[in-house]
Amino acid sequence: MDMFFILSAAVFVVLGLGVIGRPQPQRRAIRVPVQNKRR
Repeated sequence: MDMFFILSAAVFVVLGLGVIGRPQPQRRAIRVPVQNKRR
C-alpha cells in the first residue's frame, strides 16, 4: 500500500509540473509560426 501511495503521489506531482511547464512552450510555439508567415 505504501509503495502504491508513493507512486501515485509522484505521478500526481509530475502531472502538476507538466501542466505548469506546458503553457510557456505553447505560447512560444504559436509566436514562431506567425513570424514565419509574415516573412
